Amino acid sequence: MPVTRRQLFSLRATVGYIVFAGAWILLSDRILESFSDPRTIARYSTLKGLIFIALTAAILWVTLQNVPPEEDIRLADEEPHQAIGMRMLWGILPPVLGAAIQWAFWPHITPFAWLLLYPAVFTAAWLGGWLSGFMATALSALLCWYAFVPPQMVWTLDKPASVIGIGVFFAMGTLVSLVMAWLRRAEHRAGNSKFEALVEQTLAGIYIIQGDRFRYVNPEFAHMLGYDDPDQIINKVSVSAVVSPHDRARVAEHLQSRFNDPSKEARYGFTALCRDGSTIELEVHGRGLDTTTGRVIIGLALDVSERRRTELALQEKQALLDRMSLLAKVGGWRVDVDTKLGTRTDGAARILDLDPSLPESLLFKDGLRYFQGEHHALITQAIRRAIEQGQPYALELELISAKGVRKWIRTQGEPIWQDGRVVRIEGALQDISEVQQARAALQAHQERLEQTVRERTAELEVARQEAEHLARIKSEFLANMSHEIRTPLNGVLGLAQIGYRDHKGPAREVFEQIIASGRLLLGVINDILDFSKIEAGKLHIEYQPLDLHQLLWRSSKLVQDKASERGLNLVVDMDPDLPTSCLGDALRLEQILLNLLSNAVKFTTNGTVRLTACARQDRLVLSVTDTGIGMTPTQLEGLFRPFEQADGSTTRQYGGTGLGLSITKRLVEMLNGVIHVHSTPGQGTRFEVVLPLILGEQAAAPASAASEAWMASAPAPLDGVETLRAPRLAGVRVLAAEDNLVNQMVLTELLGYEGAQVTMSESGSAAIAQLARNGTQAYDLVLMDIQMPGMDGYEATRHIKAMAPHLPVIGQTAHAMAEEHAKCREAGMVDLVIKPIELEILVQTIRRHVPASTTSVH
Repeated sequence: MPVTRRQLFSLRATVGYIVFAGAWILLSDRILESFSDPRTIARYSTLKGLIFIALTAAILWVTLQNVPPEEDIRLADEEPHQAIGMRMLWGILPPVLGAAIQWAFWPHITPFAWLLLYPAVFTAAWLGGWLSGFMATALSALLCWYAFVPPQMVWTLDKPASVIGIGVFFAMGTLVSLVMAWLRRAEHRAGNSKFEALVEQTLAGIYIIQGDRFRYVNPEFAHMLGYDDPDQIINKVSVSAVVSPHDRARVAEHLQSRFNDPSKEARYGFTALCRDGSTIELEVHGRGLDTTTGRVIIGLALDVSERRRTELALQEKQALLDRMSLLAKVGGWRVDVDTKLGTRTDGAARILDLDPSLPESLLFKDGLRYFQGEHHALITQAIRRAIEQGQPYALELELISAKGVRKWIRTQGEPIWQDGRVVRIEGALQDISEVQQARAALQAHQERLEQTVRERTAELEVARQEAEHLARIKSEFLANMSHEIRTPLNGVLGLAQIGYRDHKGPAREVFEQIIASGRLLLGVINDILDFSKIEAGKLHIEYQPLDLHQLLWRSSKLVQDKASERGLNLVVDMDPDLPTSCLGDALRLEQILLNLLSNAVKFTTNGTVRLTACARQDRLVLSVTDTGIGMTPTQLEGLFRPFEQADGSTTRQYGGTGLGLSITKRLVEMLNGVIHVHSTPGQGTRFEVVLPLILGEQAAAPASAASEAWMASAPAPLDGVETLRAPRLAGVRVLAAEDNLVNQMVLTELLGYEGAQVTMSESGSAAIAQLARNGTQAYDLVLMDIQMPGMDGYEATRHIKAMAPHLPVIGQTAHAMAEEHAKCREAGMVDLVIKPIELEILVQTIRRHVPASTTSVH
């Protein structure tokens, strides 16, 4: 079992007292033996007892004043030692006492000269160390040599055995001293091993500082600073060397305060310098301690670098949250349901105009006192529902702050459940006064805007009605203009066709010029009407299946005669991969091609006009190329502007309104396509139209009714009326309703020339009367003029369809608007021809709706 320092001191004190008491008794008895008078002996005995008591009390007082702690505090590199004076005392006192006792009892132990001197040497070595043992050995040898080895009281020896005895005693005493010293060091090392085994296993750094030196560090402390072994630091690295420069003064102040007052425990942090120059954050705990070599500071060091980084990040995050809370005017709060005590954050305190630095501003008992009236009732009910039903809430309320300022806030509360009941409510508070003000301003602004919108809407409604009225007037004007121009033009062209048919020589040439001029006038009218419809937004695109190849051939055929008259080659080049059918508006696509082809023929005096069609990816590419006069870049800039041509001389030389290409470009754009033009003066021009290629079901072979209606407005070739042939409408009984006498004459003449039997009526009501009088079986077809006084063609057609549902009615009108065709269909008409009426188109239309058995087919 290990012996503590206090136990060792007690043992030494006990042995010392026994030696003192034994020596006192023996010596005092020897002195008393020299007295023979009993009274003297009695007096000296009493005196001896009193002196013994006094000496014993003094020894006891000195012993109690010098009781050491349980263990000597030594550093790891210290050897146990005593003060030199104490060691000399232990080296002298045991041999002197041993010699005195031996002298007192010498007659009884004469044969044993060294009897008590061996224990004296052992005691001296045990109590004082090897130096005390060596001194006790030497002193005991001298005392024994002089006092107890014969001859006594002289320094001479009469026998060799005495010399040997003294030598053996000296050697044994020295050996005992050395063995005791080794045992002391072994005990110290054992204690140090236990200490090192304890501190070297800890994950914290342990250090001992004395002055500016490290007297001890454990491996963990060395590893913190980047050293491989503690020996690289102990007594080699100064304390200031491992402290960053900006922390050295503060660390030195802490160390000095611990040296001055060891009872104070230090706890502080600083930035430490590692061996490789990097830094870590250390937190140290230490206190002063008195050791056998002086005062030291022993402590514990923790690497808190990660914690500091985390704390710094948390501080930055908290600062950011505080800043955001301040900017967003947001705060938090919490209320305990049982105690009714609540806490609020700094942000919530600021919203209520409280000082966040005051503790009472962050604690509250009645947080509802800031609300009044209906707002107090609302928040009270919301909190009650939250407590009783666990229902969260979110409200916008007005409160009066601690400074009497009215504020609007948004508050939210969330019940917190525990053990099946709501134990507290946590929530947030946001100052929305500015938002509320903005809302009020926005509401007022919105009301003003709504009022302005209402006023503007009323104005726009008036403007819309005015615009619709103007558009209606414009449409009516265009329709009337078309009717008023086409009606006399129908008579002129009709009579001219009859004159051209019935005359030869110069007269025929005159009629031919009349027909050409009339058709030119008709083209101008058609362009103006189309452009007006586009501008008015009344021209619509209808996607239907169409036969692309047939459309291309039909378009080229319409300009073939004109190209032949000018000695031009008209070539149609279709790519083998071009689809036969697609979806599109056949009427507008054919109108685009006719405009481009007509322009190419008109501006080309010799060479070739080529129509090319191909499919390029998902696009339909149509191009018209000519070898005509070409255009300069300046002329190309205004090419698609309405009412413009290359220049005035071109207009005079080639004619035209300047609307054809403008209409073409508008139509291409309405079909979601683009048109490009490339031209070189004197070499020719190439127009390229790129349209979406939409593949669909197979198109029907005949052109659409809309396409036919537009084609009806296009001029037919003159040789159609020149060629002698058999009547194509022989036997067809036609009931015609026409109010214009000239048109009656033209219609009767043209249809009669084709073999038809025509019954003419001057109005719709007259046609109905004749039909009723002669019977519905008396006629194969009805030609109905649309615009007539009294009953118009629409109403007359409805009556006729009611009388004879299967009797076909074909409308004839001078109105060229597209919507006219739809109105005719709605009235019950099967088809429509546009004035001025072309004989070829009229014959084809009649034949299409009259049974084949009725006509003579040739």
